[in-house]
Amino acid sequence: MLCKSFGTKVIAPDAAIMDRFGSSVSQSGNILAVGANEADPGGIADAGAVYLYQIETNGSATYLTKVTAPDAAANDQFGFSVSQSDNILAVGARYADLGGISGAGAAYLYQIETNGSATYLTKVTAPDGPDSDLFGFSVSQSGNILAVGASYADPAGVSGAGAAYLYRLEANGTTSFLSKVTAPDMSTNDQFGHSVSQSGNILAVGAHLADPSGNVDAGASYLYRLETNGSVTFLSKVTAPDSTSNDQFGQSVSQSGNILAVGAFRADPSGSMQLGATYIYRLEANGSASFLTKITAHNMAAFDQFGNSVSLYGNILAVGARYSDPEANTDAGATYLYSLEANGSATFLSTLTAPDKNPNDHFGYSVSQSGNILAVGSYFADPGGISNAGAVYTFDISDYIPNRAPTDLNSTASLTIMENQPIGTVVGDFNTTDPDGDEITY
Repeated sequence: MLCKSFGTKVIAPDAAIMDRFGSSVSQSGNILAVGANEADPGGIADAGAVYLYQIETNGSATYLTKVTAPDAAANDQFGFSVSQSDNILAVGARYADLGGISGAGAAYLYQIETNGSATYLTKVTAPDGPDSDLFGFSVSQSGNILAVGASYADPAGVSGAGAAYLYRLEANGTTSFLSKVTAPDMSTNDQFGHSVSQSGNILAVGAHLADPSGNVDAGASYLYRLETNGSVTFLSKVTAPDSTSNDQFGQSVSQSGNILAVGAFRADPSGSMQLGATYIYRLEANGSASFLTKITAHNMAAFDQFGNSVSLYGNILAVGARYSDPEANTDAGATYLYSLEANGSATFLSTLTAPDKNPNDHFGYSVSQSGNILAVGSYFADPGGISNAGAVYTFDISDYIPNRAPTDLNSTASLTIMENQPIGTVVGDFNTTDPDGDEITY
């Protein structure tokens, strides 16, 4: 089955060798943010950058601005992680150096203005002092709440157990620290915080090197509820029902409503090495998580690593397999689309590949959905022959998204309907937000 249409190929306006454009992608409305974590802004090697684009109704992408850290330094890798919510952009710089500590990490917040520019708001660091924690390895922005993963943190002296930090973005652009989140059963080198995702007041944290039931590096994910006072309540530890060593369940996590998707990119379904898998769970009212289904690629092959990235938006799931070999192009990469059904099953929709695929592009390294647009990062692509500059591809997936009626209709004035009016008579005006992203006013 084919996707409705390829939208556009997006590349950096100043693409350069080894920029890794597409190392991270995030969408909010019609704004696309793309991380290039090894870009060299101002000649600063691997300082990193983020590029903003507006996705137009005709499928094209209009370049808006390039975002860099105000204190950019060599090897910070600003843009390794990105997340948007409304007009707020969060950027992780996992290798930023603080207080002379290499790899302490930082996150930066920006406000995206109506003219497409980005206003720097604040730099966020761990409140418990710099260490080589890789704070900013993952970020998730939801409303005014920022979650930052520090996968190499040593909470309570447990080396590499990992942690996540929660902040509230205030109206004046500053942030207030809320809580440090750790696994209740933390263990050495679990790397809790490798991935983070928020939906409403629920936080999901991946610990892809956790050892559930003694299965080394099988991986786990943890669910928490953010309370109104800023504290967090642990809800559930989620593991694969068939977990085995080195599956690395929790490599990627994504939530939508009460549904959680977890990628286990090194799982070995059918006995083939590192085919990868993605698991779907429903968060119940009592805080537990019910396993729904396990998803694998229909054309899976060894070392595809299906599940290295996941994005869940409504009932549509996108899964990246960066090492897939479409049409014999080794490691060109692919992304798979599924519809999650009401009964908990998953229906395969489409396999997406780059229209100009080449070996070693790693299409599917990152994925993000917003409305009917899917963005896929191909961070080893060579646009214009520029080695590993990276690219992002957008697709219109509206054919797979059920039409949703507006739910917030508001009359602009008192409504009176007279009898026997001619057909076509305007009887009143209503304002609404169309959940399908069409921004229609009725």
